[in-house]
Amino acid sequence: MQTPKDRDSAVAWVEARELKRLRLLKALDVADGSWKDEDHPELKGGATRWVAKLRRQDEAQSQRRAQVRARPIASATARRSMNWGNR
Repeated sequence: MQTPKDRDSAVAWVEARELKRLRLLKALDVADGSWKDEDHPELKGGATRWVAKLRRQDEAQSQRRAQVRARPIASATARRSMNWGNR
């Protein structure tokens, strides 16, 4: 059995949810027409293609970073012979 407090809580939850829904609908109405395809040529081929391109670029950059990290560090002797230690 529900108490009056439980009913009040349920009504408040439903009201809050409905207000949120109405605010969202209003925001969507206000924003209608704000997106213009000509402002976003990168998405001309579709968002899926654009995201795939970003991921490929990110993967290529990660591989380049890994290659740089994998390079051996010059030894102290090599640095001295190249005059690195005299700076």
